[in-house]
Amino acid sequence: MYNPPQCFDAEDNQNQLQTSCSHPSGAFFQGVGPMTVTCTCTDSCQDTDSCTFILNIDAPNTPPTITCPADLTVKVNVGTTGDLVTFNPPVCIDPDQNNQNLTVSCNPMGNSFLPLGLNTVTCSCSDLSGAMDTCSFKVTVFRVSNHFHSRK
Repeated sequence: MYNPPQCFDAEDNQNQLQTSCSHPSGAFFQGVGPMTVTCTCTDSCQDTDSCTFILNIDAPNTPPTITCPADLTVKVNVGTTGDLVTFNPPVCIDPDQNNQNLTVSCNPMGNSFLPLGLNTVTCSCSDLSGAMDTCSFKVTVFRVSNHFHSRK
C-alpha cells in the first residue's frame, strides 16, 4: 500500500483531482524488487500531469524451519542422579535469509545436566524479522545396573 499523489488545479477551484496510477495502491504486485509506478491526473479541460516513483517490493517473509536431532538415550552409572548431556545442534534453514543470521537456542542447552528419567529439550530458530519455528526431542537418562545374575 502507498499513499497516491495528490493533484490540484487552480482552474478547477483548487479542488483535488482524481488520480489514476499504473499500479493502484493495494493492488497485487507481481515479482520482487523495484517497481515503477506512474500516476496521472486530468483536469476539467482534459489537461494532464503525471509523476513517477519507485516502490521496492519485498518478498514475503517465510519463517525458518528447524529440525531437531533424534531422541537420545543416555546411560549413567549407579549412584548418579543424571549426567551432562551433549547433543547435535538442531538444523535451521531459511532461504529468505540465505540460511544466515539465524538464531538457534535450546532449553536446556547442550552439555547441560539432565536428571534421571525422561527430559524434553525444546529448541527454536528465529530470523532477523522475528519469524520463528520450534521443535523438541526427548532425552532419556537411566542407570546401568551392575548386578550380575548367574544361571545354575
